[in-house]
Amino acid sequence: MDHDGPAGAGPGGGRRLTEQELYFISRALDGELLALQKNGHYAAEMTDENARRLMREHADIHHRRIRLLLALLDAPGDINTHAKLLLQTGEGVEARADD
Repeated sequence: MDHDGPAGAGPGGGRRLTEQELYFISRALDGELLALQKNGHYAAEMTDENARRLMREHADIHHRRIRLLLALLDAPGDINTHAKLLLQTGEGVEARADD
């Protein structure tokens, strides 16, 4: 992804992310990935079906967040406009963790 600073224009003339914003998103992705992995691990270890289902549901939540963050990073043009569109439509975040 091209980065031209806080007011820089990316492909299509939209505002792109600063280095600090990219750092925060990277940390968020790291945290979501770790939570996804832990929930998947615990779901596999659980013997109680209700607890297993709960861990899978939490894994799905973290998976959707990862997909949303990645979709924002891959967005053409203004990232704020794309974020609003993704949040309104849910586009790109409907897949389950066990897909």
